[in-house]
Formats: sequence, structure tokens, C-alpha cells
Amino acid sequence: MLSVNKPKLLALSISALLAACSSSGTEQSDTTYNLRGTVPGTTIEAFCDDGRYFSTQSDHSVEDSQHPFNLELPIGLSCRLVMTTGEGADAWVTPIGFFNVNTSSIAFESDDDIDIGHVALYLEKDPGCDLVPAAPTYDFNCDGVQDLPIYIEIDDDDFEIITYVADPLDDDRDNIVDAYEDDDDDGIPNSKDDNYGTDDNDGDGIENAYDVDDDNDGLNDDIDEDDDNDGLPDDEDADDDNDGIDDLYDEDYEDEEDDHENDSAPIFTNDEPSAGRLLVATQCAQCHGTDGFSLTDIDAIAGENRSELLEETIEYVHEPDNLMGFHGSAYLSLNEELESIADYLSTR
Repeated sequence: MLSVNKPKLLALSISALLAACSSSGTEQSDTTYNLRGTVPGTTIEAFCDDGRYFSTQSDHSVEDSQHPFNLELPIGLSCRLVMTTGEGADAWVTPIGFFNVNTSSIAFESDDDIDIGHVALYLEKDPGCDLVPAAPTYDFNCDGVQDLPIYIEIDDDDFEIITYVADPLDDDRDNIVDAYEDDDDDGIPNSKDDNYGTDDNDGDGIENAYDVDDDNDGLNDDIDEDDDNDGLPDDEDADDDNDGIDDLYDEDYEDEEDDHENDSAPIFTNDEPSAGRLLVATQCAQCHGTDGFSLTDIDAIAGENRSELLEETIEYVHEPDNLMGFHGSAYLSLNEELESIADYLSTR
């Protein structure tokens, strides 16, 4: 079951939390914008590409409201949104995705204030997980994290939906931010799990060597005088990233220093999605999962042989009652699109 605590290495002191969360201000600065909306009784978290973390709470003190929230985020930085309702064993985590007529993704950025409107979440964990035997409907591994994001339609030129070929915070591209995966299958998301490895001390999905904010307090480590937020200034701390290894012998720490000094940390590019990827997102993902990685009993088609994908689809083209025949009929006059889909899926 889900731990009663907030993510173990995302816990901040009150002063650091206020600096990172920025939920009180509503005026946009030259470097930040406000992401607004309404959602009942919820923690709103943003995990961003460079390792920074931001959070706020929806305001349930306003009578006759739908619990408004305001989250201040950096301009030009790609982030991912996660919302959590409830607390302790009843906590329920929902990834948030965005879509428009062209694409969909959990990653986004903006250069102006955005109102995403009301977010209609499930307000409790999957009730099927408490049954014996378990019969979940939207959390198949019963880790307290919804398996598929809730997608919100955004039609605003200031809000960019980022489609990555390789997402730095979603390694397996299942649209669940890595901090809320359950890599050891113990029913506890990584960021709340004491068994989670030390390569990512703050649980934000970015390895220590490349993370510019080791303690997720919203301050870049270059200007943060206490990188691990342990109360001991870095110039007096023999273990700046708090991984139990003296900095003199810590390869991660040395690599991180080199990255900061030489600006050589990996750069994650926002490549234009191919025609095949767009077709898979709009035509295939509903049944076969994002990029063909199915999370249900329906077959996964990611990584299938290109020729076999084409043959299996076209083979039943004259048998409309057969599911594959339905697919083939739909694309009989669109061979180029069918080939684009096969080209893309075969490389996943």
C-alpha cells in the first residue's frame, strides 16, 4: 500500500518548500508563469527536465468553489504534472497529460499564464485492489498510481505540448513520470520507497550525476549552499549529495561537478514526431497503449517486425468481422500511412 509520507527525498523544510512551491504569488515574473486550474483536495506536483521540483495544494478554504490552485513554473522549462488526492494509505496519484489536434504528451512548457480549467480526477484509489482476489480497473499493479494519465485538451499557442523521442523523466515512455514508477514491484512508487536505489537521491527521475537540483528545493545546485538540504553547508559537508559516500570518492559527485563546470550534461531535444508516431498516437494507442506498449490484455505491438505488422494487417482485409481485417480495410487505400505506422512501431 502507499506510504503515509510524501516522497521520501522530496520532503523539504518549511522555508525551502515555500521557496520551491511559489503557490502564494499570482503575478507573472520575467522568468516564471502561473499554471492555474481547479481540482478538489489535491496536491499538485511538477517534475521538470533539469531536476527541479515544484508543488502546491488546491485551496479548499474558498466556499462554493472547485478548489482553485496556482503553481508558478519557470518559463521555457519542460515539466510534467502529477496530482495526488487523499493521504497515507488512501493516497491516489494521477499523472496528467495534455493534448491538442496535433499531439499528446505528459511534458509541457509555457511562456505565459495558463488556465487548464477543472480537472476531474478519480478521488480515491482503485477499489478493486482491496478485493480478494484483486480486480483493479485503472491501477492494474495496485501501487496507488493510475496506469494511464488523464488528458486535458489545451488550445493555446502559449502552451507547448512536448513530444520527446526519449523523455528524460519517463524512460519507458508509458506516460508515468519515473518518480512514480514502481521499479521493484513492491506496490510502492519509487519516490516513496525506502528500497529505491541511490542513483537518484531525490526521486525525480534524473540521475544524480545529471541533476542540477539534488534536493528538489527549487534552487540550482550552483547557487544552493546546501545541495542535500541536510542543514550542513556544502563547504563543510563531506557528502554533498547525502548518498553515504565521501565526496572525495563519490563518482556521481565528481561527474556532477564536471557536468556543471563543463556544461556537458546530456541535452534532451524536443524532436518533431514522425508521421508514424502521430498515427500510432491517434489510431492505435487507445487499444494497444502509448507507442504500442500495452498495459492491458490487448497485445503490445511495440517492436514487432515491420513486415509481419503489414502482413498481419493486410492478410484479413477481406474479412471485416476479424479485428485485423477491420484495421486492414481502414487502411486499404492508405498504404503509405500503414507503412508509416509499421515503420514507427518496429523501432520501439
